[in-house]
Amino acid sequence: VRVGASTAVRVWTGDVAPMLAGATPAQAFVRLRLHSDADAAKAMAAAGQPPSPLVSFYWLSPLRDATLAIAAPRLVSVERTSDSAAVLRVASNATAALVSAHCEAIPGSFSDGALTLLGGASPLSMYFEADRPFELAELRECVRFRSLRDTWD
Repeated sequence: VRVGASTAVRVWTGDVAPMLAGATPAQAFVRLRLHSDADAAKAMAAAGQPPSPLVSFYWLSPLRDATLAIAAPRLVSVERTSDSAAVLRVASNATAALVSAHCEAIPGSFSDGALTLLGGASPLSMYFEADRPFELAELRECVRFRSLRDTWD
């Protein structure tokens, strides 16, 4: 389905109950993946930004009612992009909703404050921009991840 800029298109309408295979709405979510068209992908590549799909998650129940497993988001790898910035690759053993990262020892900001990680899926990238230069070992040591489920305990 092609969607023009600043427009909306209804892609699908239907009953999700048959697809739940006995699960309740509190146990399920929908993942949407939107890909750029060829022209947009070329423009992004020319600007030095590898094209990647826009991925969005929609829970079928309010998040307060969702059945979320205890997950363990973890740092898979970290790569320096400058003396004060890095790309972190993050993965999880189970679906982890609204994962945030923090590092008390290095003031700075992360590019995404609410990742959804799927258990066993390929790691996702998160960018960190620090307020000062840092060593990769220092970042690896201090970065911590927390998901929505962690806030319940």
